[in-house]
Amino acid sequence: MRKKINAIEGKRNLLAHFLDDIKLLVAITKDYFTGRYKKIPYWIICTILFTLLYVFNPLDVIPDFIPGVGQFDDAAVVMICLRLSEEELRKHNMRKRTRSQKTDVN
Repeated sequence: MRKKINAIEGKRNLLAHFLDDIKLLVAITKDYFTGRYKKIPYWIICTILFTLLYVFNPLDVIPDFIPGVGQFDDAAVVMICLRLSEEELRKHNMRKRTRSQKTDVN
């Protein structure tokens, strides 16, 4: 019984982490287009935009309505995007944390 509970919790954590990654990709894109964060290579923004469009577009290589398998290609595209943009995402997060700490001090 405990193994089943651990497996369910692990899946929830994996899904939560995946959703956090999607939110991070959306946030950096939003910051880029609003002008708050322009220090990112153009090809990274293009990669992130492609990824977001692919994930939110109902027309995929493997349709999303196929349980389990349908979400696999979306997850793979997100993982590749995260791997390619890892350094820029780290810089963006550090900048946001620094900015937040300065706001908290004032």
